[in-house]
Amino acid sequence: MESTLRLGVFTGQVVPFKELVKRLKFCEEAGYDSIWVADHFAHWNKRLEPFWECWSFLSAIACYTSKIRFGSLVTNMSWRHPAWLARQALTIDYISSGRLTIGLGSGKHGSSDHEMIIYNDWSTKERVERFQEYVEIIDSLLRNPVTTYLGKYFQLNEAPLSPECVQKPRLPILIGTKG
Repeated sequence: MESTLRLGVFTGQVVPFKELVKRLKFCEEAGYDSIWVADHFAHWNKRLEPFWECWSFLSAIACYTSKIRFGSLVTNMSWRHPAWLARQALTIDYISSGRLTIGLGSGKHGSSDHEMIIYNDWSTKERVERFQEYVEIIDSLLRNPVTTYLGKYFQLNEAPLSPECVQKPRLPILIGTKG
């Protein structure tokens, strides 16, 4: 079995936008394999600093680069319904000509993001249960033209996702979670 070392860069979204664009271009020109972006409401230890939203910024990465892969490290499932996230990812898959990886996580009970905006701070047990459904829905939506899903936490009724993904059989999903 042959292995390949790949080097990615995690970039915090706390500097002015023009500086971030310079960093993106530098990473691509330097030959890095990937760029990763955090999905938080605010920077975890610099709350008052400017902070660019993850999925909007992923679109910018798609537009300001042409070869390097990129993705979220990781998207907390409590911020977005899985069908909406699948639609966002599909759109960025097209904008980037197939360079996006979706990083998904269950999120952490009691995180500073949840404390700030008091939103969907489920217990660890419930997060794990929800996360299984979340991943199943995203996988199905990105593989199939129409998805119906009747889970305990999420339901879809003949939800279409079109066009098909650029990447086949669907864009890659990276899982980063506990539990």
